[in-house]
Amino acid sequence: MTSGQAARLGEAFRLLQSGRASEALAIAKSAAAAEPAAADPQHMLALCHKALGDEPSAVAAFDAALARAPRDPHLLGNYANFLTRLRRYEEAIALYRRAIDLEPSHAEAWTNLGLTLLELGDSAAARASLERAVSLRPNSALAWQGLGQARRAGRDLDGAEAAFRKAVQIAPGAGVAWVNLGVVRRLLGDPADSLDCYAAARRAGFAGAELEDAEAGAWLDLGETERALEGVRRLISSA
Repeated sequence: MTSGQAARLGEAFRLLQSGRASEALAIAKSAAAAEPAAADPQHMLALCHKALGDEPSAVAAFDAALARAPRDPHLLGNYANFLTRLRRYEEAIALYRRAIDLEPSHAEAWTNLGLTLLELGDSAAARASLERAVSLRPNSALAWQGLGQARRAGRDLDGAEAAFRKAVQIAPGAGVAWVNLGVVRRLLGDPADSLDCYAAARRAGFAGAELEDAEAGAWLDLGETERALEGVRRLISSA
């Protein structure tokens, strides 16, 4: 690929990141026509089609890119990310593993592999992947949050608490991590602390039935029956 074409694809990527996917797609199409044997224009086409919600065209472009560059770990990871959105989990896992085989330090692939394994209920394999992810990228709140979920699924509540606390330390605005931390604190016998975690989740903008239910359970544990019933009523009225 010429330096000029590479610069055009860089421009397309910047447009895509700024929400101008249609303009990025036009550039990617032009680049693909000019360099039909190159993988990068096909990769960009796939990302543009993905952003525009054209799933069949995104799959076709990812397949075309992968046929041209079967050993590109970042292409493999991006395609796997897209396949998880389509709930094609087994195919995604295979691509994440290929990416990791090619680039063992690919922290994002380790993280996403672990999260996908969690979706399939394989908490032991998920934990192993996410342990690797946080060793490679210790400041990833997403990886710590996933690790907390995997540890909790494996009944390691102390380990789950430590992971969720690390997640909220890194990203105090991560409402879902605060909720998960609160759930674990309640399971460990401290419903008062769990309520503090739920309050932090609300301050972070998290809301919904999951939080209402969790708070009601914590109030009930504390013997605050009326407060618990208020939460249940809100939960029922919003159903």
